[in-house]
Amino acid sequence: MEVEATGESSLRDMADVPEESSAEAVTNASGVVIGSKRPAPSDRDEELRKRICGPPPDISEKLEEEMASLGDDHNINIVEALRNLSKTLIESLKDQEGIILQVFARCIKFKPEKLTIYSTLAGLVNAQDSDFGVALLSRAINELEFSLQKGEFDIALRITTFVADLANTKVVSVPSIFQLLNRFVNFVDNENLQTDYFVFMILHTLPWVGLLLHNEDRSSLAELLTRLNTYIVQRKKLHLKALQVWIGKLEQEQEDYIDSLWAQINDLNSRAWNEQHILRVDMAFVAELSASTRHEVPDFTIPEYSEDVSYPLPFIVFRLFKPSDVTGTDVSLPEPNSIERFLVEEDLNWIISNNYLNWKVCARELVSYFRADSIPLSYCIVEVVFSQMFRLPESPYMQLFYGALLIELCRKIPEDIPQVLACAIQTLYERIPHMQLICVERFINWFSYHLSNFQFRWSWDDWGEAVSEDEFSVKQIFVREVIEKCMRFSYHKRMTEILPHSFDDLIPQEPVFKFVVDNPEHPAHEDSIHFANKIRNKVTNEDIILSVKRPENEVQEGECIYDPDLVAIFTGTLLKLGSHTFSHTFAALQRYRDALAEFVKYADIMQPVLLRTIHECWGQHRQFVVLIIDKLLKLQIFDPPIIVAWVFSGDLKEEIHRSWVWEIFNIAITRASKQYHVNKTNKENFESLYAKKKARLEQNKTARGDAQEDDIFPRGDDIEVDEEDMGEDSNDATAQAKLVSLADQLNKAILAFEKSSDDLKYLVLDFCHKFIVSITEHLVECEKEQAPFDTPVYRYMIGRFRETLILHWREIFLFWNDVKTELLNSAAIDDKIQEVFVQFRALKF
Repeated sequence: MEVEATGESSLRDMADVPEESSAEAVTNASGVVIGSKRPAPSDRDEELRKRICGPPPDISEKLEEEMASLGDDHNINIVEALRNLSKTLIESLKDQEGIILQVFARCIKFKPEKLTIYSTLAGLVNAQDSDFGVALLSRAINELEFSLQKGEFDIALRITTFVADLANTKVVSVPSIFQLLNRFVNFVDNENLQTDYFVFMILHTLPWVGLLLHNEDRSSLAELLTRLNTYIVQRKKLHLKALQVWIGKLEQEQEDYIDSLWAQINDLNSRAWNEQHILRVDMAFVAELSASTRHEVPDFTIPEYSEDVSYPLPFIVFRLFKPSDVTGTDVSLPEPNSIERFLVEEDLNWIISNNYLNWKVCARELVSYFRADSIPLSYCIVEVVFSQMFRLPESPYMQLFYGALLIELCRKIPEDIPQVLACAIQTLYERIPHMQLICVERFINWFSYHLSNFQFRWSWDDWGEAVSEDEFSVKQIFVREVIEKCMRFSYHKRMTEILPHSFDDLIPQEPVFKFVVDNPEHPAHEDSIHFANKIRNKVTNEDIILSVKRPENEVQEGECIYDPDLVAIFTGTLLKLGSHTFSHTFAALQRYRDALAEFVKYADIMQPVLLRTIHECWGQHRQFVVLIIDKLLKLQIFDPPIIVAWVFSGDLKEEIHRSWVWEIFNIAITRASKQYHVNKTNKENFESLYAKKKARLEQNKTARGDAQEDDIFPRGDDIEVDEEDMGEDSNDATAQAKLVSLADQLNKAILAFEKSSDDLKYLVLDFCHKFIVSITEHLVECEKEQAPFDTPVYRYMIGRFRETLILHWREIFLFWNDVKTELLNSAAIDDKIQEVFVQFRALKF
């Protein structure tokens, strides 16, 4: 290959070539040198190679793609793929070690279902270059420490399991694994959420490394298990009833997550730690790994317990299917107390966790699960999806994700998933009388959404029994609310055509707008026409305000200056003119927001007037009521406490068993919570900005003072100036003025935050108090009449109480001390109500 010498740099490169590899001159027929042949540099000429070829190419994307796809293609031999990839990594270590470690870290964190593949790959590279094993362990432990500090507990769990599995591939020594696990055990003296997490983390690693620990040091393993048993036996588990999907004794146990895994670990121990699920790729490389250098796990810091940290909350292991439920397949469902059941569920949970942003990819990954041939995959997937959907206090991901995922799975496996899903729905319906109301609501929302994607086809006649049951019975509530939610996805006539005639009593009335003032004989009919003309002519808010004012001579000091009847007529007329669509209604409310805001300055009088008017006009269209109230909460026309008071007032007594009532109740609390967090973030931002500006101003003053003392006038390029922060602020007076203005803004932000904090605290105390009073009144009345208290109404109100506590657990724990001081210290509170609070408190403390 001829290389033309084209300049000074090329000549300099040629001059640096050692004698033994100097260029061979190439001449033409006249003897003139026209170029030179340069042989490829030898390994000793690394510096020269870099100057000739440039830096080595970045292999991160290609490597990450290769590692992430390992084992996906069943036509490729995983053993050969690992052997070839390990050779590539060994060749690239010198120049690309940092990139390789980074890719390993990402794969460990986000592809945990392939954990044993990555530990085997690490073992193969360590066998050839022990320094890599040291570097990988150091990186993994740094990632572990960082994850624990930042509260990324799922990531920390995966890293710990990976580090433990490195002992199987001869990267880590067994004594070092015991030291690692015992470091976490040393923290479990006092029961709290952090110690629960550490115990679960240790139990989680044992299926991967338990056999090795059992074979090499049984006494240390027995000691570790004894310490774990001591902690687990002493756990109080007061949270169980608060988190169980079903209340009461069922055929299938609803176990705490640590208890369930502990039973499975004990079963595994009784089988001499021989499990049949984990992919043991390292067994194909026993010879290559046998001579590897084993390393010690580096030291790291475990953060102390803090109540400010959001540790993983406890949860209940959800069981829907028994082995006997599985039909149409030759493989059986693992027993609930077997470690194989846990490992399958953990793999599927990991797949969902890594793909929850894209339900189509998630469905594809679940369907292609590498152990699909050894389990009834459809049953396992459906059970895991429902376990996440019904997890309390909250699902890991949005409810809509699970709906979209199940629809996609039905499309991926149309011959299997729909039948399994139908079996699951029927099982859930049969158990629904025992189901917590918060889970019933999730079931209603998911099932109605699912039906809307399949033309509302269902064997409705099978649920005909619900029609004749009590209106507070959970079966009737479920069927009735599913029908109403289906109407939101369709329309009234469609539902009347689909449902059997026996369901007529549960079908809501046709959702039409009703305004009593429309009757020409109504005394206020003319006032309504008057307001309608004003609205059509787009009169101003001030004009409307003047139209509803009471005569001055009729208004006593401190009374409301607006006529409630005229306000109600105006509001009803406004809703009527905007009744064609949601958009029309919202636009009308937005246009006359200022007038409505003026009216509700007399909140105790006017807010109930507006609520009653909305309910009277749109009472047959509950979705409209919910959306209008939500809109007015956003516009700050309604205060959340007035919604809470309305729900518990006599106005809605006849509809207290309807879901839409509790929907607006929870929306009101959520709005107050959002306002609190918005103001909190705003305050923190202003505090940070003010501190930064103040420090910079003081720094500039100090710098100028030093310059004057030394009589130094430095060049402009010697002074570091932040143009954004300084700019016009380079003048001290201007900067000071802006700081004063910022301090004023900060004070306003602090006041806004304190007000929203007080408002949220009052709201939490208010709705807790109203539930206590409502349930206590029922208990007292039953005691007075010597009647049993455990009626459908009582179970319903207790269920709604539990639902509210669970839905708004963060807000309640913010003010838990106030709740305890002002509400729970009273001897008048019945033990049944106290028990609900005790169970709820156990979620956090």
